[in-house]
Amino acid sequence: MQPQVVHWSPILRRFWYTLPPPLPKNIGYPIRFISFDGKTDGRVKCIRLIDYEPTTTTKEKLLTSLDKAVKKGNYGWKTLRVTEEGRVEEE
Repeated sequence: MQPQVVHWSPILRRFWYTLPPPLPKNIGYPIRFISFDGKTDGRVKCIRLIDYEPTTTTKEKLLTSLDKAVKKGNYGWKTLRVTEEGRVEEE
């Protein structure tokens, strides 16, 4: 039986057998899914950003700029937590 995410995502139907567990998580926009290779082992080796082919020039420009930022190393990591009161706080 295929995991539930595959049923509502045509992009994953094509290659879900080749993805390392766990299956990608939906993050919405600007990238549809994120996958953490090695998460089940407790040692993430690779983070994959997965999306459909762009259908507009605006989306194509956005994905191209994300690709360039990653290739240049222009990214960072921040941990944000949402409190019980609904405030977002940075660790």
